[in-house]
Amino acid sequence: MKAAVTACAATLVIAASACGDDPADTADSAAPQVTETTRVVAAKKRVPHVEGLSLGQATKRLLTRGFVVGDISKRPSAKLPRTVLEQSRRSGSKAKPGARVALVVAKPFPRVPDTVGEGRRAAGRELRLAGFDVVKTRQRTDSASPGTVIEQSPTGGTRARPGATVTITIAKQPPPPPPPTVQEDNCTSGYSPCLPPASDYDCAGGSGDGPAYADGPIAVTGSDPYGLDDDSDGVGCE
Repeated sequence: MKAAVTACAATLVIAASACGDDPADTADSAAPQVTETTRVVAAKKRVPHVEGLSLGQATKRLLTRGFVVGDISKRPSAKLPRTVLEQSRRSGSKAKPGARVALVVAKPFPRVPDTVGEGRRAAGRELRLAGFDVVKTRQRTDSASPGTVIEQSPTGGTRARPGATVTITIAKQPPPPPPPTVQEDNCTSGYSPCLPPASDYDCAGGSGDGPAYADGPIAVTGSDPYGLDDDSDGVGCE
């Protein structure tokens, strides 16, 4: 009887093995599976200082430190073209590798338009459209048509900061010439009031012997042929 039970048990073990149901395997498969995941976070890096460098130098430095050049904008400046004027991330601050750093680079100042010879309104409009302030002065001249620009400062073609003042000089019609002095035929030239022509004049009340005498004061405006202005101060017979 005992031998029969032992044989039966052995038969059951063999059958279970044949079906792949190893008792040990069955126990292991029933246990829950645990998976461990480790998240790696890249350490932040310090943003390098690139202001004052050329665009090429700045790009190389940023790439070397693990950053990427972002948007590039331009601003008029007296510095060499493509010099970095500003960076979007402050130097020394920390950022993740691959972060973008936008740059502002220099471009040349605009050139001042040449407006000499243009009308004042057209010249002013052209200068303002180019980004400059305009101051107008006037000068009398007969060498240009009234209302046209005869000078400007700074001169045309000069580079200047946007918003700088450009002074243009506008031609103004000169005053009419004075009417010619009409010399009366019965007056000696160079004296006022009129002295009618005579062989000689002396100051009235003096020691001269004439034959004609002048009551002073007499304005001497010419060569004083009668010698009435002894002290050469422009007034005779004082």
